[in-house]
Amino acid sequence: MSSICSVSCAMVIFGILVSSYYLYQDRIEDSKARKKDKKRLETPEYEGNKELFMLQYEQISEGIRSRDNQTSIAGTILIAASIVLLSSCIGVANFLTRLLIVLASLAIYAIWLVQVNLTAKKMNDLDLSRLRDMEDKTQYKINIHTYRLEKVEHTNWWKYFRRKIWLWLLWVLIVLGIAILSISI
Repeated sequence: MSSICSVSCAMVIFGILVSSYYLYQDRIEDSKARKKDKKRLETPEYEGNKELFMLQYEQISEGIRSRDNQTSIAGTILIAASIVLLSSCIGVANFLTRLLIVLASLAIYAIWLVQVNLTAKKMNDLDLSRLRDMEDKTQYKINIHTYRLEKVEHTNWWKYFRRKIWLWLLWVLIVLGIAILSISI
C-alpha cells in the first residue's frame, strides 16, 4: 500500500512539473532575440512590392498549416499508443510490470506534449503574430488573422479550457494510471 502512495505522489508531481513547464513555456516569448537585433526582426515595408508580401504571407501560412498537420498526425499516433499501452496493463498481475507500462504510457504522452505540441504551438503563435503584423502594416486588404483574433478575443470563456485540452488529457492519464496501479489482481 505504501508503494502505491509513493508512486501516486510521484505521478502527481510529474504531472505538476510537466503542466507547469507547459504553461510557463506557453507564455514566454523570445525576448532575447528581440532585444538583440530588433531592426532585423521588424516587418519590412511591402508598399509597392505586393509580390514579396504575398510570397512571405503564403510561406508563413503554409508553415502554420504544415506544423498543424504534423502535430495532428504525431498526436494521433502517440496519444493512441499511450492510451492503448495504458489499457493493456489492466490485466497484468505483476505490480512492477504494470508500473513500468503506466510510466511508459505517461512518458510517451509527455514527450509528445512538450516536444511536439508545445514547440509547434509556440512557432504557430510567432508566425500568427507576424501575419497579423503584416496585415496591419499594409493596404492589401488581407486581414483574416486579425479578424479572427478580434472576433474571439474576450468573448469565449471556453477557449481557455479548449486551449489547454492536452493538459487535461495528461491529468486523465495520470488519474487512470493511478487507478490501474491501485487495482489488485
